[in-house]
Amino acid sequence: RFNPAPAGDRFFGAPSPFVAGDPALHVMLLGDYAHNPLVLVRETGDDSTDLGSVVSSQLFLHLNANLALWNRLGINVDIPVAVFQDGDSPEGVGSPTDPDFGDVRLGARVRLFGEYFDAFQLGIGGYVWLPSGDDSAYTSDGSVRGMPYVVIGGRADRVVWTFATGPELREEKNYANIGQGGMYYFGGGVGVLIGENRQFQIGPEINV
Repeated sequence: RFNPAPAGDRFFGAPSPFVAGDPALHVMLLGDYAHNPLVLVRETGDDSTDLGSVVSSQLFLHLNANLALWNRLGINVDIPVAVFQDGDSPEGVGSPTDPDFGDVRLGARVRLFGEYFDAFQLGIGGYVWLPSGDDSAYTSDGSVRGMPYVVIGGRADRVVWTFATGPELREEKNYANIGQGGMYYFGGGVGVLIGENRQFQIGPEINV
């Protein structure tokens, strides 16, 4: 479920409102590992039985690029590749074993208010995912989906912060009799800049 922020943003998952560059190209290669992201469980009355993991391990590499213009507009792309996958194939449900592409994500964001050193900044953006992966390998929805979002944040001396939220719009899907449809995203973080030139950042972040 991890969804990386555009390259050049302050945090790993939660996007930032400010788009730094006039112009500038930000590029990153990011790794993302999930343990037991899809487990099959049988519910019988008040009891439940763990039947095994449809996907027990999944390691993605993300090639992520963000073109910033006028310190205001960002155009970004994320290309995910599942370089390692495994599972237990419970109840005859096939598990992925081979590397595969995920869904390519295209995005854009506009800063509406606030400058780089302002404590309050406001932006709006959106993502569109293209079905470039394989839904039978659990790396794709198999259809186009999207997510508009609003993001607030800022910087005050050595403290940076961000909070983003928006609906993820997708078709209803069924994975091993497990239904999954539209959902709502919340993400945020607070960081402290350390070092003489504020070149290091440390702090908590949450994405749900």
